Amino acid sequence: MAHVHCYWLGRRLGLITPDDITIDNVRTFLLALAADEANVDTKSVEDARKKVLRDAIRQFHPDRFFARVLPRVREADRDKVKESVERTSRLINELMSK
Repeated sequence: MAHVHCYWLGRRLGLITPDDITIDNVRTFLLALAADEANVDTKSVEDARKKVLRDAIRQFHPDRFFARVLPRVREADRDKVKESVERTSRLINELMSK
């Protein structure tokens, strides 16, 4: 599995390198998910936002992600995937604190 194949944000937003992962890109992606969830479940957007961020924090916690996914990533791409996940995790935590 290559870096671009296993990284959800990169696949959906066309991001190629870890440097492309910014707080604006992560916010845009996750808030779109929250808006969709709010429409489906008739939740408030704020409740949906918190749920999406909590789910993302769990899904992209580095220890958990590395144990589940990293063994399936090509050796040549592992450092890039690790950097991407660590950066994304920090940004998600930053969004949650706002």
